[in-house]
Amino acid sequence: MLAQILLIQGAATSKASFVDLHPAGIRRLELGGLNAVVIGFLNRNSVKHARFMVRCIKRINPAIRVGVVFWGGNGEDHGETAGKTGNDINADFIALDMVAAVTGALSRDPAVALKAIAKRRARRRPPARKKDALVPAR
Repeated sequence: MLAQILLIQGAATSKASFVDLHPAGIRRLELGGLNAVVIGFLNRNSVKHARFMVRCIKRINPAIRVGVVFWGGNGEDHGETAGKTGNDINADFIALDMVAAVTGALSRDPAVALKAIAKRRARRRPPARKKDALVPAR
């Protein structure tokens, strides 16, 4: 339905299935001439997966706007939750309903740059203690 509404608004749309969004399949997606990518999730607990998807797409094309839609809300206003989640996911927009998804997808705002992740330093283990040389008993 989102693609149909975007078509009516004059945007060119295409869709990809869940199978196309596996790590190997993302590289095969045609992202060259797109302004925005919208990824829909039925489960609001899919934040880690959404973060992974946003990072993969932004690594392929950093100039593209990537938005995430969490479908299946109960109609309550979760604007503050969406803002916090958007910062965590590093998405350009987070939507919880159809209107917010269309507004975010058609927005002309510039793409958000990926946040640099601090690399974990390998912890050096202390050198193994050498056993004291056995001294013969006198």
